[in-house]
Amino acid sequence: MPRRVLYLEGRRRRRRNDMNEAIDFSDIPELDDEFCKDAKMRPPLTQKDTVLLDHDIYEWFKSKGPDYQQRINLLLRSHMHKP
Repeated sequence: MPRRVLYLEGRRRRRRNDMNEAIDFSDIPELDDEFCKDAKMRPPLTQKDTVLLDHDIYEWFKSKGPDYQQRINLLLRSHMHKP
């Protein structure tokens, strides 16, 4: 990754952390079970798209079971959240 991109990402991350530290949470009450009793869980939104994978990668994921698409998604999500 170019040095400028790394520099800007670092600046963004530091700014986000500074903003979070500046927020005073002391006047916000704790959330209890009563607050969440009527909450409805929904699966995350998905978007249908086409991703081209090398044949061997596709076959490997598919050989792991019928939920191979979910496994690919989880792997991509974990990579997305790495620093």
